[in-house]
Amino acid sequence: MVDDPAPTATPPADPLAGLLRLHPETAFDYFEFRRLMAGEVAALAATRATDLDRDRLAACVAALEAAHVHDDPDQEAAADTDFHLAICEAAHNQLIVLVMRPIFEMLRGGVFYDRCDLYRRRGVRDTFLEQHRAIWAAIQAGDPDRARTVSEAHITATEDALREAREADARLQVALRRRAGPGPVSYTHLRAHETIAL
Repeated sequence: MVDDPAPTATPPADPLAGLLRLHPETAFDYFEFRRLMAGEVAALAATRATDLDRDRLAACVAALEAAHVHDDPDQEAAADTDFHLAICEAAHNQLIVLVMRPIFEMLRGGVFYDRCDLYRRRGVRDTFLEQHRAIWAAIQAGDPDRARTVSEAHITATEDALREAREADARLQVALRRRAGPGPVSYTHLRAHETIAL
């Protein structure tokens, strides 16, 4: 009789997350999806949030501010995810929570893009903090139209920041190769390597 295999210490990797990680362009599919969702979810939160929801959102904003003051991009990126998940839960639609929770977990794992790297760019961090405060203020005020507008603007700003960061990284890679001088690397290989490096 064969013994049952011992349980693994960690669950197997999510095959979807692994697939998405291999395709950096899915980051922009993510932003397209988030733009469709974020504004309406924030508007629902503005009209449905309970006192407990508002307390949790206030705590999330305080965590964002504390991480910002301590210049801790990794913690700020984590607090960012907590804040957006709290907004989904404040919308009081269980399907939204069920759909968005695994997406936010993939974000934590850097599946779509490296959020911590984005948060290490100081100007980006300052902009994001102000946008998060604006979203929170609109929800706290019970203003769904304002919550929708500022949430959609935040998603667009995040997408723009990522695009700019990738373009800057691509320029840096080209500059480093230029400094290293000519070599056996072909133009085709260089372009493929740049795409992977981004």
